[in-house]
This record gives sequence, structure tokens and C-alpha cells, in this order.
Amino acid sequence: MVSVILVDPGMSNTSSSEGGSLVLKDPNVYHDRASLWNARTWERPEDVEAIPHKSRAYHDGCPTLAPLSFSQSSSGARDQIKSFQERRNLVSPLDELVFHWTRLAPKDLIAETSKKSSNAAYYLLKHVAQHWMNQLELINCTVAKGEYFSDDYQAKIDDTLSGQEWKAELTSINEITKDINYMRRQMNHLWRAMMLNLERLGVQLGCEQVDNNLSLALRGAQMDFLAIYTRLQPLRERVELLTAVANDVANLRAAFKGIYDGEFSLRLAIFASIVFPLILVASILSMGEDFLPGKSKFWIFWASSVPFVVAFAVGLVYGGRLDREAVRDVKGVMQNGSKRRMGKQGKQEDVEKSWKQLLMRRYLGGSSPC
Repeated sequence: MVSVILVDPGMSNTSSSEGGSLVLKDPNVYHDRASLWNARTWERPEDVEAIPHKSRAYHDGCPTLAPLSFSQSSSGARDQIKSFQERRNLVSPLDELVFHWTRLAPKDLIAETSKKSSNAAYYLLKHVAQHWMNQLELINCTVAKGEYFSDDYQAKIDDTLSGQEWKAELTSINEITKDINYMRRQMNHLWRAMMLNLERLGVQLGCEQVDNNLSLALRGAQMDFLAIYTRLQPLRERVELLTAVANDVANLRAAFKGIYDGEFSLRLAIFASIVFPLILVASILSMGEDFLPGKSKFWIFWASSVPFVVAFAVGLVYGGRLDREAVRDVKGVMQNGSKRRMGKQGKQEDVEKSWKQLLMRRYLGGSSPC
């Protein structure tokens, strides 16, 4: 009891004057998943604001440490239902102990406490277990959101980003990975702390079971902490998997960037071969006297080589995309033409007209005169 008084209230800086609790909230409202994904942690105290905490999973999920059935409590506790439903400071362990021992403690628990003094910690152990469960609820919510965003982020890879944008994306992923690794280390810390709690309660790890020879408070603590230990294991594994997913996403984006850079380098190498057509054209056109600099036909060199270079460069950069689109359109025309030939005779002219319209629209930007 002296230890409880020394640490009470455990979270005095978040206690409100009304007896409730406060949490820190980001005042910004994120309207889509992209902005929420790109949100950063708070760097300064003025970036967040304190608001009343009304989360059912955090506080209202277990508003009382007494059994849910009031028939197990004394008649005096049933008479105090009105005061029990009023708001009180759930953060203070001392206030909770005083409230439950004076308002809700059944007579059989008081008798058991008179026989075994360890039962005096009955509600204190329940209070600690409640905070463990609340913490697991928050961790589960955080991990679930992380899994959702990781799945959504893996499905979208834009290979048209610039080098600076790629670096920014990889930097963002590395920062997120750092936060996930911090959460993973925190989960390992909680796991070791829970193992230590079970050892202190006399639970043999490897063959976990409740010792019915212990007092009522210790039996309840063993049951509660074994349940918490069981719930902590899958959360810890999910955080480990989330860390692996973040690393895979970073490696995948780096691989895509490497492929894109290699493809671009290859295109530049091919583009460098333009020098040879220029030399060839210059050699051919410079053979005659009229094509020498300052002569009447010297302009033919520039009129022929510059458009040739531009057309060649456009073909290198966008040729693959145009080829794919042209093949897709040609297949559609062929399928439509085959259907027309099967349905009616003498429609070969329609197919030829479709080919002409396709080529004019695709490469000349106009329409066929036919």
C-alpha cells in the first residue's frame, strides 16, 4: 500500500480536473490515406493538443475491477450503483483501491483477506492487469493500421518518379521502418516483462497452469497474466512480420529503381549511336561542292539530319509504348475484320479502310480521306 501511495497518481500529468483522463491528439484532419501515410511524428509539444479520452477499449472497456455480476458483491455494493456509475479518476491506483474496498468488496473477499494477507492486493493486481489489457488494445489497433497501410503501399509502385522522388520515397520508408523496429523492440520488452511477472507469480514457463493452492488474489493474477501473455504472443509475431514487410517494400522499390535506371542507361547508350547516322549523312552530303558550308545546298544537311535525329530519339523513348498500343489496335481491327468477313461477303474494303484510319490516327494525327 505504501508503494501505491508513492506512485499515485501514476499519470498525474494526463489527469483532468473532472476526474477523467486526457490524451494527446493531432489537430490535423487527414482526408485520405495518402496524407495519413505521409504524416510524421510530433516534433514539438505545440504540434498536439490535449483532449478528453473517451475510448471504450482504453477506459470504458473495464470500468470496474469487481466481478460483472453484482450478485457476487455485498448488498452495500448494490446500494452504491449510482455512485459506482459516476465518473471517477480511473488513473489513480489508490482511488481505485479505496473505491472498490469500501464500495464493492464482497464479504467473502474480506474474510479471505483476514485469513491470507496477500488477498489485500486483489484489486491492485486487477488494476495492473487492466492497464496491460488496455495497452494491448492500443498495440493491436496500431499493428492493424500498419498492416493495412503496408498492404496498400505494396500495391502501388510508380516507376515514372524522378530520381529525387525515388530518394524521398525510400527515405520515408526507412523512417517508417525505424518506427516499426522501435515498436518491435518495445514488444520484446513487454514480452520479457510479462515473463518476469509470471515467474514472480510462481508460474512455471513451459507448463503454464493456475495453482489452485494459492490465495484468491494470486490465483486471479495468474489467470489474468496468463491471458495477457497469450494475447501478447500473436501481437509480437505480427510486429515481426510487419518489420519484414517494410524491409521487403524498401528492397522492392530499390529493385524497381535499379531496373528503371538500367533501362534508361541502355536507351542513352542507343541514343549515342545517333552520332553514326549524323556522320553518314554529313559524309554523303559533303561530297558535292554545292553541299559545302556557305553553298546553296548546305541547308539540306540540317533539314534532313535534325528531323531524323528527333524522330529517332522519339522512337527510342516512346517506341515501345507506341508498339504496344499499335499491336493492341491492330488486333482489334483484325478481330473486327474477321467478324465482318464471316458475316458478309465483299467487305475486304472495310478492313483496308480501317487499317488506313488506324495508321492515320495513330501516326499522323488525322483522319483518312477514304
